[in-house]
Amino acid sequence: MNVKLPTIFFFSALMAATAYAQEYKLVWSDEFDDNTIGKNWNAEVVSVPSNNELQYYTDRPSNVKIEGGNLMLTARRESYGSRYFTSGRVNSSNKVSFTHGKIEARIKMPRLANGLWPAFWLMGEDITTAGWPACGEIDVMEAGHQTGIKNNTSERYFAGCIHWGKSIPEHQMYSSGAVTSTYDITGDYHLFTAVWDENMLKCYLDDAVVPYFQASIGKGTASGDYFHKPFHLLFNLAVGGDYPGIYSLAGITALPQEGSEAKMYVDYVRVYQKEGTANAVWGQNDRGGEAIPSALRPVHPAANVVSIFSDAYVPAGNGGFDTWGSPGEVLSVVYPSADDAVQKVANFLYAGYNFNADYSVIDLSAMHRLHADIYTDKAFSIGMTPVSKDPSGDYTKNREYVIRYPLQPGWNSLDAALADYTAGNPGIDLTQIHQMKWDGGDAASDIYIDNVYFYKTAGSGISGVQAGRAAARWYTLKGEQLSAAPQVAGLYICDGRKVVMNQLKK
Repeated sequence: MNVKLPTIFFFSALMAATAYAQEYKLVWSDEFDDNTIGKNWNAEVVSVPSNNELQYYTDRPSNVKIEGGNLMLTARRESYGSRYFTSGRVNSSNKVSFTHGKIEARIKMPRLANGLWPAFWLMGEDITTAGWPACGEIDVMEAGHQTGIKNNTSERYFAGCIHWGKSIPEHQMYSSGAVTSTYDITGDYHLFTAVWDENMLKCYLDDAVVPYFQASIGKGTASGDYFHKPFHLLFNLAVGGDYPGIYSLAGITALPQEGSEAKMYVDYVRVYQKEGTANAVWGQNDRGGEAIPSALRPVHPAANVVSIFSDAYVPAGNGGFDTWGSPGEVLSVVYPSADDAVQKVANFLYAGYNFNADYSVIDLSAMHRLHADIYTDKAFSIGMTPVSKDPSGDYTKNREYVIRYPLQPGWNSLDAALADYTAGNPGIDLTQIHQMKWDGGDAASDIYIDNVYFYKTAGSGISGVQAGRAAARWYTLKGEQLSAAPQVAGLYICDGRKVVMNQLKK
C-alpha cells in the first residue's frame, strides 16, 4: 500500500529525516491526490522524440494520468503513428518553476532491462527563447544505461548529469560517473533528492548522506552561467534510444510483445527552499501570469455539430493534436478558466490533429462549415485545411487544400465553407476526413487553438445570436469595419461570423 505523509502537518518530521533539513522549508509540492495535469503539468505530445528514442509520447490517459495518489507514466508496445511504442512525459514549464532549493521525488520505476529509460530532471525555464543546451539541464536521475544492460546491473545502475552550452555544437556535459547501488532501485518506491545552490549540485538516493552525483556550478566555473535561473520539472519514461543503446523493436525485451506495459509511478514531488530565499512560482496560467481570455463559446446546436476539440461539445473521435515531427514544437493544454481547455502549440511551425488514435475517418458529408478559434500575439497568415484519406490508405497521398487566413493579435475566429476546400481540390472526400492541419508559423512564436468543429448552417446563414465584445473586430454587411462594437441594433459580422445585435441604442 502506498502511504503518504499528510501534506501539511508532518512536514517538520519529514524534513528532520532528510539532508539539510534544518536549512530548508517546503515551498511547493504535488502529492498527486488530485488531477493536476493541466494545472501543474503539461502532458507532452511528441511524435519524433530526441536521442533516437523509439516511443511516441502521447497525452492519452493510457500513457499519462494521475491515479491512486500517483502520477503514472505508462510505456506500451503498440503501433501508434509511425512508432511501435507509446509512453508518457510531463513538464511543469510555465506552471511551476524555481531557482535553487532541495527537490525530492518519490518514484517507483519498472524493471528496466532491456530498453526502458526513466528520468527525473529539470530544464531551464527559458528553453523556448534560449534553446537547448543554453537553457541548462539538470538530470537528477536517469536509469537504464547500456553499461548496466551489459553488466546485468540495470536494476541498480543509475546516474545524474548536467548539460549546458551556448549552442548544440558547443554542448558540454558533466557526470561524475554512474553508480551501482547495493540494492534494487526498481519495483518499489525510492526517494531521489537534488540539493542545488549557488555553488553546488548534489543528488542523493533515499537516506544516503553521501551524494551519488555532485557538480561545481559556482561563479567562475564553466557551467556557472547556466544554472542560476528558474528551472522547471520533468518526468518521463523513454523506450530505447542512445542511453540504453537500443534502436530496434526486437531489442526492447522489457516490453516483449504487443500490449506489454511498464509503469513509472511518482508518489510526490516537493520543493524546499532556504528561509528568506523562496522564489518558487506556481498557480499561474501558461503565459506566466499574462491572462489568456477564453474564446467566445460556440452557440450552434449540438445536433448540428461534429466536434473535434471544444469544451462546448462531446468530441466525435478519440484522437489528439500532433506536431508531425515539426522541430522544436511542444504541445500542452492550458486553462484560461477552470472549464475551458485550450491547446497550446509552442514554437509553432505546423501542427495537426488526428481525429482518431488509429487514424480512422469521420464522415463530414452532412456538414457545411469548418470552425476554429486561434489565439496569437502577432499578426501573420495561417494555413488551414481538413485532410482526406486516400482510398488506397497511403498516407503520403492524403488530399488537402490549404487556404490562408490573416490573423491579428488576440482571438481569431476562422469560419470556412467546406465547399471552398472541395472546390480547390475535388479529390477531397468529406466522407473520409481524418485529420486537420495548420501551418504558417515561424517556429519562434506560440499559438493557442480552441473550438475546432464542423457544423451545418441554418437556412438564414446566421449561426447564432450572442453578445458582442468590444475587443472583437466588427463589420457591416457591406464589409465596412467599425471602430467599436455596434451601437445600433442589426445584423453584423463579428470575427468572421454573422451576429444579431439587439437591445442597443436606436
